[in-house]
Amino acid sequence: MAETQRNPAPQGPGAGVSQAQPQAFSAASGAQGQAPIKAIYVGRHRLLPAQTAALEHLGINIQTTIENLPTDIQQLRQLLKELRAQAEAIVTVALPINLLIEIRNANFKVFVFRMNSTTVRDVNEAEAFVAQAPERRTYLPGDDLL
Repeated sequence: MAETQRNPAPQGPGAGVSQAQPQAFSAASGAQGQAPIKAIYVGRHRLLPAQTAALEHLGINIQTTIENLPTDIQQLRQLLKELRAQAEAIVTVALPINLLIEIRNANFKVFVFRMNSTTVRDVNEAEAFVAQAPERRTYLPGDDLL
């Protein structure tokens, strides 16, 4: 990954833990000897080893990471225009439908990881959950756990 751009993160209580669900992938453009797909990763979590392996299998190379997209539509469109010069795809775990529509309208391919999420009581519980399968699990603390 080349660089990380940061926009203000959404605020909210609680902590969430997520677990990647490995899936079988079919050959896609960029896989099996074809030119790699240049992509932008949008997300607050660091990619998990299982996710990185899936991207490599599909021939997707992350060029830049952005933690959050702007919610102002004009700022978003301008950013997408700039990013389109760097990449042809967006990779994410979850984005609101209105942002996904804007991304598709900017002619990006979109790749979304399927993740399961649960709420935990505290950082210790989150860390214990992640420690059981660190290649597939992560957590993002909320304001009340910091």
